[in-house]
Amino acid sequence: MVAKMKRSHTAQQKKWMAILGVFFVLALFNITFDWNDQPDQLVVIEETRGERDSLKSAFSDWLELPSWRKNLRKIQEKPNGSDSILFWHIPKCGGTTAKKLYACMGKTITTRVGVLPQFGHQNSQKLVVFQPYPDEDWRTVNVDTTVLEGIIRAKGMGLVQSHVADVIVSMEMGAAVQHLFDNKKEGRNKGRVIALFRHPVERLVSKFYYLQVAYWEQSYHPEWQTMSILEWARTKHAGADSNIMVQKLTGKAWGDRVGERDLRVAKKILRDHVIVGLLSDIEESFRRFNIVLGVDETMDRNQNCMNDFFGSKVPGTVTNSNEHPKVVEGSTVWNILVRKNTLDVRLYRYVEALFEEQKSVIQSYTA
Repeated sequence: MVAKMKRSHTAQQKKWMAILGVFFVLALFNITFDWNDQPDQLVVIEETRGERDSLKSAFSDWLELPSWRKNLRKIQEKPNGSDSILFWHIPKCGGTTAKKLYACMGKTITTRVGVLPQFGHQNSQKLVVFQPYPDEDWRTVNVDTTVLEGIIRAKGMGLVQSHVADVIVSMEMGAAVQHLFDNKKEGRNKGRVIALFRHPVERLVSKFYYLQVAYWEQSYHPEWQTMSILEWARTKHAGADSNIMVQKLTGKAWGDRVGERDLRVAKKILRDHVIVGLLSDIEESFRRFNIVLGVDETMDRNQNCMNDFFGSKVPGTVTNSNEHPKVVEGSTVWNILVRKNTLDVRLYRYVEALFEEQKSVIQSYTA
């Protein structure tokens, strides 16, 4: 009887030691990977039991994205002039404005222009920096970093290691971070990410009206001209790129489903590594981007470019090269599109909070 009680006591001890061991491992993860959920308190988010239970799985998801931790500078690190800048071009979120502004300033930008056959550099195995248009003194490189195939090619040609580009533009953010940047040579090939964000519903509405007329785009849809925005919102086309921001941040392929764990990982990536801008406050956003890029706004050329793009506009207005009717928040169309993009809407609310939080961090870069 005594021996039986001793065995039972020993089993209980082992059970409690195992439980304590699990808590110790989780605590170690929290310290090692700086998994701090405090910024979630900046925004009102309904945190369900399923979301809380997903935290453990989110740890493993984060471990599977080492390129973010190794290849990018953290927000708190001051720019040192040697980092390559990646502009994440989210469709219909001011990417065209960004490219035009930095072209105006004479920067070297990677765009699709660099591989157009008319310039004759698309098949070169070496990097070529050239001025595509004689009357515009900005330059590009003979790589296309907007798509995955072009990113792989640019990696083989050593784009980041050459430091020839002032701004690398890409829609494939996860692929660009994974393949282009590295942690070698004392971190000289690390990158920094800047990105403009727009409310997901406004982005989709802009997409609907743009692709009705954009005959130069592969995704041109002239048949949408006969549809109302409500009819379109109810079609599968309106959900073709649902939750695209969470999807791209977490390295998922087009059409892959994303969930609560992906949202958490996306928040951490933004919090740690991305200088966020808002299309609704575009001038302030570019002021911050300019600090990161080392742009001196007191120089006549840069000052003139900023004035040309923003000087005559009412503060807070959105630059839109494709004017179109607006959708009222709370309307039927608005609510349908929100339901198709619930994770991106929540991520956008988080970005709004980060935008306020990062103001002092960016200002510290100039101290």
